[in-house]
Amino acid sequence: MARLGERRASPHGRGRRGLESPRRARPGLDALVGPTRARHGKRPLSAFLQIQAIEKRWAHDVTVGPISLDIARGEILALLGPSGSGKTTMLRLLAGFETADGGRIAVASEDVTTVPPAQRRFGMVFQHYALFPHLDVGENVGFGLQGRGKGGTRARARAAHPAARRAAVEP
Repeated sequence: MARLGERRASPHGRGRRGLESPRRARPGLDALVGPTRARHGKRPLSAFLQIQAIEKRWAHDVTVGPISLDIARGEILALLGPSGSGKTTMLRLLAGFETADGGRIAVASEDVTTVPPAQRRFGMVFQHYALFPHLDVGENVGFGLQGRGKGGTRARARAAHPAARRAAVEP
């Protein structure tokens, strides 16, 4: 599990978040990758989405990063964390609605860090607003996959469900 927001020593003698006040320390953001990693035999496929040391700052406060993730095609990823931990900012960086202050985002090995949002073809689901309360976690995940015409939707949704349950993401 990748962890964002942890304090680490910097060469400048400050925490990784720069000049952040100790009263404003936030718990980290978790990137939970379920057991749905796309595989070819026993080898994972190469990364389709690569996030390399991506970082976003507001004034002297590091909101996101630096974080690096490699996500294979077909893999399901959930960003989990408390309010203010950088989940939405990370999604906005991926979609191109925010400009990264450092790092690189690549799709299929092509750098899209500065590509406009309309040309990235990313979708976002914000918290509970896009969930259907009458469906369980697996069915909610499956609904999004069906809308994109992805094969093996039910199997992928069933595989994602235990990962969501471990993260306590229940309706």
